[in-house]
Amino acid sequence: MANEVVDNGTAATKATRMASGAVFSFWSIIVLRATAIANSIVIVRALGPSDFGVYSVVILSMSVASILASFGVPPAIVKFLAEQPSDSRRASQLIGAGAVLVGTSTSITTVILAIAAPFLANDIYGEPRLQ
Repeated sequence: MANEVVDNGTAATKATRMASGAVFSFWSIIVLRATAIANSIVIVRALGPSDFGVYSVVILSMSVASILASFGVPPAIVKFLAEQPSDSRRASQLIGAGAVLVGTSTSITTVILAIAAPFLANDIYGEPRLQ
C-alpha cells in the first residue's frame, strides 16, 4: 500500500466522483421518503383507518419478502464491480448472472409467500382479508 503512487489528478477525480455520488444518493433517499409519505397519505384517505391496518400488515410482510427476494445480490454486484477494473464484457456477464439470481430468488419467495398467505392471514393475524 505504501508503494502505490497516486496521481493527484486521479485522486481528485475519484474524490469528485465519490462526492457527487454521495450527494446523488442522499437526494434520491430524500425523494424516496417524500414520495412514500405522499403515498401513505393518499392510501390512508382512500382506504380508511380499518383497512389501512390491513394494508400496513401486507406492506410489512412484503418488506420482509423483498429482503429475501433480492438475496443480497445487487449490493454485492455493485461492490464487486466498483473494485474491479473496467471491463464491459465481464461486467455485463456479471450483471446478467445477478439478474438471473435475483429473478430465481424472487420467484421462490413469491411462491412461498403465496403458499404461506392463508396461514398468515387466518392463523396468525386472524384477518381473512389479508389473504
